[in-house]
Amino acid sequence: MEEIKKTECQTERVQEDGTTFIVDKVKFDTLDEAIVECKKQNRMPEKTEKVVPYKCKVCYQYHIGRNGTLITEKYRNKLIKENREKKKEILEENFRNAEFKIVGKVDLSKFSPKVKIRKNGTKKYVYK
Repeated sequence: MEEIKKTECQTERVQEDGTTFIVDKVKFDTLDEAIVECKKQNRMPEKTEKVVPYKCKVCYQYHIGRNGTLITEKYRNKLIKENREKKKEILEENFRNAEFKIVGKVDLSKFSPKVKIRKNGTKKYVYK
């Protein structure tokens, strides 16, 4: 069997039938981009080993790889919570920057309101 030669910026993959092939490693321009991808992959439930970024001595860009550390449930939950909070911040920021425009008016006099009395005695008008 012929030995596969790979460069430093390539990695070996094994197919289901046991044959191996070479693929280029994913390159990231910045450490921050690599960290974001690591956090994304470490959140995945099927991942068991932690992936971390490292700077390649050949191409001087960043790659990600396993470091042998098992992902703890506590760490995965921290990443999930962090991601949820980040998404919430982005939504809130988008909403703050949203521009609304009036596309029409509703004449409420054409609707008959139902008056509901709240527990504290105040009135609430409900239009249907």
